[in-house]
Amino acid sequence: MQLLVECLPLYQGIELIRQPALGEFGVELLLPAGYLLAVGDLALMLAFRRLDRTLRS
Repeated sequence: MQLLVECLPLYQGIELIRQPALGEFGVELLLPAGYLLAVGDLALMLAFRRLDRTLRS
């Protein structure tokens, strides 16, 4: 169950806020940031594709 929760974008966003708030800066922040960028890009790509299909019909 923990692995499933860690795959959610909300968890990754919380990690990006929690670690600096605790004074932990470093390369550990790259994983949550990269994950959120990848998920955001995928969601944006899907939204554009769906919008394109909607406008064509």
